[in-house]
Amino acid sequence: MGEGIVSYEVVFGDTTKEAATLAAGKTVRHVYAEGTYQVKITGHDLKGGVSTSTQPLTVSYITPQHLVGKVSITNLSVSVSATAQYATFYKIYFGDSTGFSPEPFVQTLAGAAVSHTYASAGTFVIRVVALSGGAETATWKDTIHVSTPISLPVNFEDPNTDYTMSDFGGNISVLTTDPVGGGNHVIRTIKPAGAEVWAGTTIGGASGFPTPVPLKANAARMSLMVYSPSAGLDIKLKVEDHNDGTHSVETDVQTSKAGQVGDACF
Repeated sequence: MGEGIVSYEVVFGDTTKEAATLAAGKTVRHVYAEGTYQVKITGHDLKGGVSTSTQPLTVSYITPQHLVGKVSITNLSVSVSATAQYATFYKIYFGDSTGFSPEPFVQTLAGAAVSHTYASAGTFVIRVVALSGGAETATWKDTIHVSTPISLPVNFEDPNTDYTMSDFGGNISVLTTDPVGGGNHVIRTIKPAGAEVWAGTTIGGASGFPTPVPLKANAARMSLMVYSPSAGLDIKLKVEDHNDGTHSVETDVQTSKAGQVGDACF
């Protein structure tokens, strides 16, 4: 403002070619990119007089702060979301395309989950970059491992397969080397003192095998290779629909050998 000024001409100092003209007492709105500018304001009075002033202007966005990412893994698929103070959007890099330049990413807003499925099992670094609109960014990283789901026929030799066992009732299961030698791997299941009578182990996770167990009228038997410390122990095998626990069938077989591997047919 200036005494006797009736209009102003504003040159914004960026790439905008035309100046803005406004009457005394009025305002003008302009959007800048991050940077430093020289804003030139020229005032005009009724007599044709001109008064000019140049003011420095620095436009700077606040760096995103308190960036937190969240990753949920299901077999080969992940879901990623993030939140941060002062962030306006996020770039998510899934780590399986690092050979590309520029590396591809998915852009998302705060709290919005983005899904991605990897082509194969492996270890990847997920990177979330938070931006507030300017040059300053914040980065969050997480190293994850994705695996193919366990499926029939079940063995324990593929390093890219998720051999998660879901114990219940106090059972304890671990992946270990075969006690009879050979270098292969097995699941060792222990029912410790104090475990529930109904304690057991589900092979795989809560979602079950990726394809149904192929039971048919003429193919209704399954077999397990079982190592037992004693003969005469009851082994129960139960096949269940993970979507409906009332759809199931189960049977018991006793171990026939002690300290040896034997077939248990159900």
